[in-house]
Amino acid sequence: MQDIIAAVDTLVVADTLNAVVNAIPVDQQVEFYKELLASQKSTYDLFVFILLGILTVFVGGTLIYNIKTAKKDVKKHTEKILNKQKEIIIKKIRKDFEDELNSMKGDSARMFANMSKGEGTAWDLVTTISWWGDAVMRYSLCSDRGNMLNISVDALLEDIQKANNVKKEFKRNYLKIHDDYEDLKTNIDQIPDLLYDKKKEIKAWLSEIENAVPPDPADIEVAPPGAEPED
Repeated sequence: MQDIIAAVDTLVVADTLNAVVNAIPVDQQVEFYKELLASQKSTYDLFVFILLGILTVFVGGTLIYNIKTAKKDVKKHTEKILNKQKEIIIKKIRKDFEDELNSMKGDSARMFANMSKGEGTAWDLVTTISWWGDAVMRYSLCSDRGNMLNISVDALLEDIQKANNVKKEFKRNYLKIHDDYEDLKTNIDQIPDLLYDKKKEIKAWLSEIENAVPPDPADIEVAPPGAEPED
């Protein structure tokens, strides 16, 4: 039905146009067609201009939207990278600080161990072994352990061997200052597997001391001034 109506409208427009053209003198019909064509061209140009305007607005809007979206994506990606790098930097700074702190504490423990050697008595060995154990633990926690760890492990092994020569007295005096051997064992456990053989030997000597039967109080070596722990 709509096709029929459209066809009728087209015929009506055509008949009307023919009637108008026939009413115009022949010598003026050429000018009429020129004006008609010019009018159609203007309408076409206006249509094209409007279409181009719509396309420009659409393209411009799309471009602005894409730029804003791209900025958001770039900002989000940049923030993600910066946050990740920030975590890495913070971890690196914290690790460097911990390494420096453990190295300083290891140096201090090693210095006190060397200063506490004295005459090599049971009391002296209690002090030096405690300090060497702390030095070993601190150096083991450093990323760059260097030679200080090897030096401290060797010194601990040497002193704990000496302690076994007076293990009963050493045990009695050691337990006057320390509740047990757990702290020393924990420090020894920090020794890396690279020095496993020495670590195993130190543990074996310490086990000999643990299993020793302390002597009678009358046979205990008298503690030097300042060595006896306060009550």
